[in-house]
Amino acid sequence: MLGHELTIHASRTLSVDAELIPTGELRPVAGTRSTSPGPRGSGRGSASSRAAGTTTATCSTGGEGLELAARLVEPKSGRVMEVHTTEPGSSSSRRATSSGCAQGERVYGRNAGLCLETQHHPDSPNRPSFPSTLLRPDESLRSHTVYAFPAR
Repeated sequence: MLGHELTIHASRTLSVDAELIPTGELRPVAGTRSTSPGPRGSGRGSASSRAAGTTTATCSTGGEGLELAARLVEPKSGRVMEVHTTEPGSSSSRRATSSGCAQGERVYGRNAGLCLETQHHPDSPNRPSFPSTLLRPDESLRSHTVYAFPAR
């Protein structure tokens, strides 16, 4: 993952404590340790420069339809993956430990992968300022996430 370029399209990131528990504070992406300002107020950083662990970010416009949440590019091959979602947040993390993780007969080690997930903010039920996760019996939930692989 070290040569990949990751752009997270978000204006704010969710602050967490030392145990990765959300504090409830939403911080601007600009000026954070793992990102630098990018177009449309999005966070931009390469997988190699991002801090180990998890970052949760709100979508930049908060619209009703699908929004581009993240774009991952492998510059040498030109492979691209985009994540579009109706969810208000996204989470990204990469395997940063040196111990291996087995899948079948293959072992994946340090920096072998990246996880991009769409979601509501962690701890939403306890944070009135976050988008609600409350679903009543007479309501339905609709969420849409698309993982696209456009040609470059």
